Amino acid sequence: MDDRDEDGTYIDIQLPDPMPSAFVCNCDQVAHNLINKLQDLGYTVPHDYSVTGFDNDIYATLTRPPLTTVEVDVERMAKLAVQSILKKVSNPYYTFGRALVPGRVVERESVIPLHTAP
Repeated sequence: MDDRDEDGTYIDIQLPDPMPSAFVCNCDQVAHNLINKLQDLGYTVPHDYSVTGFDNDIYATLTRPPLTTVEVDVERMAKLAVQSILKKVSNPYYTFGRALVPGRVVERESVIPLHTAP
């Protein structure tokens, strides 16, 4: 689902039809916006729909219910980025691809636990 326009500005999310039972969002702010939209339409999170985010930023705790999210090791990501840039500066032929940076799920209240799901 589109959540931003070409300039990176957040837009009103258009919900799919049919609706899934859960939404996995690319960042906590999008998850926050989605939960607000669902609630404005009369749905309850997580009873009607589970929603997760990514980042574990301020939106994860501002959202009601508090947002289940993935927290990444930002320091590790920054170090890998700097290392790649330095290698590229010293060797213009250096290429790099993807790097795996571990994260952890921060469980809060926006997802129905599997053992209680209908």
